[in-house]
This record gives sequence, structure tokens and C-alpha cells, in this order.
Amino acid sequence: MSFQKYVLSNGIPVYIKSIPSSFKVCMDILVRAGSLNDPQDKRGLAHFVEHMMFRGSHKRGHRQISIDTLKIGGYINAFTERDTTTYTMDVPYRQAEQALDILLDMFVNPLFPEAELEKERSIILEEIDMYNDIPGEFLMDRFMEMVYENQSIGVPILGYRDSVKLIQREDVLGFYEQWYYDSSLTVSITGRVEADKILPVLEKSLGTRRVVQNQYKTIEGAVPRKQWNKYQREVDQGQIILGVPAPGLEDNDWTAIQVLNAILGGNEISRLYQSIREEKGLAYAIDTSHDAWLGAGCFYVSAGLDHRKLDQVEKIILEEWERIKKDPVSEEELLIAKNSLEGIRIMELEGAGAFNSHMGSMAVRGLLEDPEEELKQIQLVTAEDVQRVANRLLDTENYILSALVPKGKRAKG
Repeated sequence: MSFQKYVLSNGIPVYIKSIPSSFKVCMDILVRAGSLNDPQDKRGLAHFVEHMMFRGSHKRGHRQISIDTLKIGGYINAFTERDTTTYTMDVPYRQAEQALDILLDMFVNPLFPEAELEKERSIILEEIDMYNDIPGEFLMDRFMEMVYENQSIGVPILGYRDSVKLIQREDVLGFYEQWYYDSSLTVSITGRVEADKILPVLEKSLGTRRVVQNQYKTIEGAVPRKQWNKYQREVDQGQIILGVPAPGLEDNDWTAIQVLNAILGGNEISRLYQSIREEKGLAYAIDTSHDAWLGAGCFYVSAGLDHRKLDQVEKIILEEWERIKKDPVSEEELLIAKNSLEGIRIMELEGAGAFNSHMGSMAVRGLLEDPEEELKQIQLVTAEDVQRVANRLLDTENYILSALVPKGKRAKG
């Protein structure tokens, strides 16, 4: 096993990967609560809580958190996902204990000061506007709303301007108290670290906290359907996302889907890259992705292109989907896909930060396994597996297509 698991007295798990040659230590505290847990009328609350966690503790004001972190050469951040929230700190290894003190103080003793609430609201509203001004981000949010219609997973993580304006301090405090000390709370640490020095600090701060067992929302599978939406903005290049609902991280076909993804659009010799960009010159960027969370995901193709070529690109994508469903992939194509995937994973796992991020994000979801087992599973995928999952996922009759085109232009016809 390439990491060690420890358990605090209240059951909170701590995962530690020791890298004696590393010059840094990476620390994450993760909770299994994200935008999926937002109340229906307070979309964006999980993200709002994440922001407010930096607005000061009983020991440090919000500016002092930054000052103390910079004094030890550290980097502190946080991010909210659909089903988790992560608080992270990277620091030179000699400062590991001081860094942990800052991170734990912020996490365990937040003040959520009323005076800071409006400042943070204003910042988040600007963040929403910023992402809406980025064509790819705007279109991805609209795509998810379409795929998971009327489900929390389809709502933008930042929420909406109107819902963020409704959030009050009692909402922030209530969300923190309900979700942050759930039994899924996880600590992940990687780098030049000594467990016997770190664990007592964690036990004193986190091990004495009472944890609860929350009931988590079940993500329902999306109903397959065909839907096509066009959005017009002041842009020069068109954007397209074409995709379908897909299984979640825990699904038995997850690894086979990654191989399918690599074959269709995961690299410069993938089928869609070759046919759309290299052979026909219809798009500059063309990629496929499998975004997945616990219980659900989506498989999609994204491209930046001249909006007048949208019909052609859509047709090629659907033709390639049908081809991989009908004809088994070649031995060479399968070998390239599996070995490129394995190479990417190995490169990711070489860095302390990437390893820690992966370890924590999978552990908080209850899906952590030894990386060696992950790599082994990639090599076990067969051509039959790829064809089977292609037929399971790639519905060329029922798919979602979102297009962003220059204002005043038609996307089709």
C-alpha cells in the first residue's frame, strides 16, 4: 500500500503518503458536501460557506490567515465541487506543523462575521459574472442544466445571482454545522511528513469533535432525450458541447469508460481529433470528457469552431459514435489508449500535490484504492469492454447539444 490510513478517536480518517525526498507537504481537509447539498432557494450556499471560511477565526482575522500563511512560505486555497468541498494547504516541509495549525484553526473555529457577509457576496456575484463571460464555462453550465434537468447536480456550483442575494449568516452557519462534521470528513496529507508529529495535532483539534451521520441526496439518472439549445453572445468563435448522461465514479465500467474516452478524443491521435481537426480542419480544439461524481456523470464532446461548421461536426461526432459501437477497436488503438492513460496517471501520481488531491478526493467519497490497483485495472480493459460501454453510453438518437454562436448568427442551416 502506497499510503497509510489512521483513524482519530471520533472516527475521522487520516490518509498519509510519506515522500521522504519531497521538499513540501500538501494537506487537504475534505467534506462530502457541495452544491448538491444547497437548499433549493439558496443555490450557491456551499460555495458561499467556502468563501466565508476565510473571513476569520477566533484566533486569526481574515488578513492574518494570509499573513501567517505567507510567513511560512505556504499556499492556502479551497474549492467547492458538486459533491465535495476541499480546503488545501501546500507548504515547505519544515513548516508542516505551523501550516496545520493555520488550516485547522480556520476550519474548526470560523467566525462567519456578519460584517464580512456583504463583502463576500459582492465578490461571489463578480465571480458569477466572470464565469458567465468565459464562453466555455457559460456553455458547460447550460449543458449541465439540460442534461440533469430539475436536479441539483445540474445547477451551477456558484449558484445564480438571485439565489446568492438571498443567503444570510444563519444559512452559512447552519450549512457548516450540518454538513462539515459528518462522518465522511477526511484528512489527506502527502509529502515529507512524519505521522507521529502530525496525528497528535489532528487529534487535539479534530478528534474531539462530535461527528454525525447525514443522509445524502441520491442523484437520479437523467432521462435520455434529444434536446438542442443555441445561445448567442458577443464572441468570435463558436462553441459546441454534445453529450449524454453517464455513470458515476463508483460504477464498475468507470475504467472502461476512461479507455473509450481516450480512443474517441483523449489525445492527438484520437478518432475525433483526427477526423475533425487533422483531416477536415473543422475545429481548432476538440476533446471528449467523462465528468463523474458519486451516482452520476456525463460523457461529452466539446469543440471550438466556426459556427457555420456546426452541422458537419455534429454529423461526424455521431458517425464516430456509431462506428465504435459497431466495430471493435484494433489491438494497436487499444494498446495506445491504455498505455497513454497509464502514463498520464503515473505522471500525476509522481507529484505530492496531485497524489494528495487524488487520494483525498477519492477517500472522502469512499472509493480510495491503491494506485497500483488502478493501473492494473486500466490494462485489464478489453476491446469487448470498450464496445460494450460505447453501446451503453453513446445514444445517437437521444443526446444533448448546446451551442454558443456569435450574436446575430445562425448556428445551423
